[in-house]
Amino acid sequence: RAPLAHTAYAREPVEHPRARAYRVAAPPGGAAGPADWGFSGVVIALCGRPAVAAAGAALGGRGPLVPGDAVWFDGPVAGVDVTDTGGSGAELLVVEWL
Repeated sequence: RAPLAHTAYAREPVEHPRARAYRVAAPPGGAAGPADWGFSGVVIALCGRPAVAAAGAALGGRGPLVPGDAVWFDGPVAGVDVTDTGGSGAELLVVEWL
């Protein structure tokens, strides 16, 4: 598939001067393990049904995400864990706003 061809849209590298992106994977039926997010940003579900929680509460008040869902969060957020709730593994992209 060709990149979007529109004068108002520019392709950006993964490393951007105002953002950093992290791909997070949770194994089938498992979790990625807790991490402290000392930043604000957005979470984008890529595949599976990832649940994102910190201190037992769903990030953004949302249950498991489906591919394409995006949730903005204001950081810092301590003890964030990504869990696969669909049984086939889950991936998401965490974009750190600098």
